[in-house]
Amino acid sequence: MFLHLLKENEKEAFIDLARLAAACNGSVSEEEEITIEQYCAEMGIPLPMSHAHTLEGVLACFQDSDIRSRKIVVFEIIGLIFADGDFDEKESQFIEMIANALGISIHQVQEMLELTGRYLHVLNDILCVIEDDQFE
Repeated sequence: MFLHLLKENEKEAFIDLARLAAACNGSVSEEEEITIEQYCAEMGIPLPMSHAHTLEGVLACFQDSDIRSRKIVVFEIIGLIFADGDFDEKESQFIEMIANALGISIHQVQEMLELTGRYLHVLNDILCVIEDDQFE
């Protein structure tokens, strides 16, 4: 949603971080893979074929980023982790760790998690209305 606002040098680093986030619980779901492809399309970049950075290296790419960019990164990673409908303890710990490294408070992370949940609920409601054949 907001990835187009990232600077060019932040975009590939974000994809590396997204790949690390998707795998943080030991598996990458099809939904997470599709979401990463959609992220690339949104940013107008090709899907990098390899992931070359360590987590520390990726996070270092954002150390000089402004707070808006760092919040976008955390918010979009939360969206990725919710993509498969499963949010486990390892994913929660990963989010908290990257948020801490990027200077985003736990209060802001909790707010992002709540907003993401509400957003997904609204999307589900919209899908229910679209797929309801009651009005045909």
